Amino acid sequence: MPHSSRWPRRVLAVAIALSTPAGQHLTAVAGPDDQKIVMSEGHVDSPKAFWDKGQNNFTLKSSYGDTSPVDETVSWLPHYYLQRGRNKSEQQQFIRLVTDEPGEEILGKPGQPLFWAQAVPADLKNMLWQGFGADTNIPVERFRDGSFQLDLVDFQGPGDMTFSRGGEGFPVANLLSSVRKANRSIWLTAGDHSHNDTTFTKPGRYVMKMSASARGKDGKLIQSPAQTVTWQVGGTKPSSKNIGDVKKAFDAAASHGSQTATGAKLSIAPAQREHMSTLTFATGNAGDNGTAVFYIDGHYLAEVPVKAGMAEWEEMLGAGTSSYQVVYVPSAQSVSKPWVSAPLSYDAMGAATTGETTKAGTFPTAPTRPASPTLARNDYRPTSNDVHISNKQGSAFDEFDSLTVKPKDDSLSLHVVGGLYRPGSHAPSCEVDFVSTPADRTGEYDADCAGKDLEWRLTVVPQSWVKPGATTVKVDSKANAPYALNGTAQLGNAQSAAPSAPAEEPKAEDSAAVPNKTPVTLSQGHVDIAPALTKDGLRVTIGDDTRQHSTTSVVRDPKAVTLEVREQARKVRKGKATEGSAWDFLGKPGEQYWLLPESQNKYLVWPGFSTEHLDRSTFPKGVDFEIAPGTSPAGAQWFAFKTSSLDRTPHFIADNTKTFTYPDPGHSHINWVFTAPGKYTVKVRAVPKSGSPAELSQPTPWEFITFDVKGTKGSADNGNNGDNGGNGNPNNPKPPAQPSGSSQVPSWGWVLIALGALGGLGLALWPMISKFIR
Repeated sequence: MPHSSRWPRRVLAVAIALSTPAGQHLTAVAGPDDQKIVMSEGHVDSPKAFWDKGQNNFTLKSSYGDTSPVDETVSWLPHYYLQRGRNKSEQQQFIRLVTDEPGEEILGKPGQPLFWAQAVPADLKNMLWQGFGADTNIPVERFRDGSFQLDLVDFQGPGDMTFSRGGEGFPVANLLSSVRKANRSIWLTAGDHSHNDTTFTKPGRYVMKMSASARGKDGKLIQSPAQTVTWQVGGTKPSSKNIGDVKKAFDAAASHGSQTATGAKLSIAPAQREHMSTLTFATGNAGDNGTAVFYIDGHYLAEVPVKAGMAEWEEMLGAGTSSYQVVYVPSAQSVSKPWVSAPLSYDAMGAATTGETTKAGTFPTAPTRPASPTLARNDYRPTSNDVHISNKQGSAFDEFDSLTVKPKDDSLSLHVVGGLYRPGSHAPSCEVDFVSTPADRTGEYDADCAGKDLEWRLTVVPQSWVKPGATTVKVDSKANAPYALNGTAQLGNAQSAAPSAPAEEPKAEDSAAVPNKTPVTLSQGHVDIAPALTKDGLRVTIGDDTRQHSTTSVVRDPKAVTLEVREQARKVRKGKATEGSAWDFLGKPGEQYWLLPESQNKYLVWPGFSTEHLDRSTFPKGVDFEIAPGTSPAGAQWFAFKTSSLDRTPHFIADNTKTFTYPDPGHSHINWVFTAPGKYTVKVRAVPKSGSPAELSQPTPWEFITFDVKGTKGSADNGNNGDNGGNGNPNNPKPPAQPSGSSQVPSWGWVLIALGALGGLGLALWPMISKFIR
């Protein structure tokens, strides 16, 4: 069964339970998105957090080529179909079925069909793929723990929603969800940019209230006003050509028609396409024209023309019983008067294959959803600052071990980041990144690190409204006792964990017009290879959002940039993800390669291609990339490819054998694979399509993109090392010093082993012993 990217970050994250507060009655909302910017094709960051200097607070926007306030946009998930194979058979791209794999229970029941906006779709330009984002310029240096959150404050809609990533043998990361009763936050940092699977259990209009929050180093809580994030799932496209406010249009049509619609009927039946149903409205009079608006559980679904007394809409209705209604708004020349059907209960997966009603009803209203806890974002002091941390061999997922982080105050949710590191490295060999919630306190990490002399480094960060800050833990993991992590740390021991600002600040001339020529090495964070109009004409540039050398985004000259591929990128071919002959370009099972994945790993550089910021009035048909071989170490190869959410097959973009054309990608991140350490160059140029101005119609000069792959082929660490910490490279910072007051235990792994053996007595003794160690 398809999932998200086949190269997911191995993480778990946040689960959130939301619903309308008990007793609140929601009037059906229809047509309110007709004047909004509709986002339905290509890559979208929404909501994306920005910093408003005037308000000294966050604000949420949508980045869809241009940037707009999130309240002024709507994400529309239509019915996508692709033509595949010699016979051009139709293949749907918007429905996925829940499987019985571990972790899938957060999405629904096995076999349940879901609406699905894919993390990495097969058609990057014409299908919506949406994620969260955070602007590079957010001043995280001013925040406690260098951390802030995106909070889901309220939720309305006909069904349940889940933002997730993972699957296919990897842990499913539940980022935000209305399914589970845990917390409602996802932790971000400046420059973050995610690709996630977004699923909905039913079609219709969904409205979320979202906000960003942090706690300043001065102790003050920072919370932005809640803003509206809207999805139209299935149904018809919001458009200014629609009738707008349906209730007003219905009331205004009261004088239309000369007789009551006594023959009117709403019916539902299975459609020919799998998982689809047809909603049919008939007035009973061929002289009727106008508009039929369909509703599901009181929420707006679709707006369809009525012609000769008939209107139809085909939809994936999901699992379970829903209540359907239709509102008929006649034209001035129609015979029948306005009409509203009574609610029709129907289960598309139930025993009854059809349903119908001829009864008249009242205007739709959304029923009250079951109550859920209010997201209280006021200052909170835990009943205890203690957090117990332990690990064990194995998990529900093959090739993964388990880490449990359990606060004594069980109401807390905690972001757990770090992992197992080589001494001197600031990137983990086996990464940990999950959220410990009241619903689930355990995350997974790669079992490859067991049996190696590595050290645990973990940072545990509470939500912004929790009074104590993070705690930092550092513990040796001995090869002969890899599962002996068992002790207690205290929140509030890492008050100085916020990062310091990079030394270099952008110069006034740093812009697309004058790319920055200062030599830099970029080893982690978001990077775009992008065409830009410079003072010399159209050129390929590198957009640097890494914050490694500047607190703002910088447009750089490719000649001045080296993309460092850290040793942590080294992998071994094994497991389900690379089974089959399609993956033989990686080498034989057990052989090593270096991977920069298309899904972001915050410890690695993340280079992609982007044309989304080009002026489309200047380049109406866009700009393609040509990618060609440059130089490689002797006998080495490189590959650039994508893996869609629908299959596990690599779709190649380029390699070091010939010149490839990558058609105008919008915004696309890809997998980069290198078969050996050393320096590689990849030639790239931009080729404007027809319709561009004559003076900008020629291909740009070739630029060389430089990759420096670190490591030694075939080392004893079996391909899961951290990086070299930047030793000897002035552009790669040294490993950061541990924060003062952190729970450092650099050579006391034996203490945890002994305490683990003592069981409850060991836990009781740990606070006193850890204080002595510090």
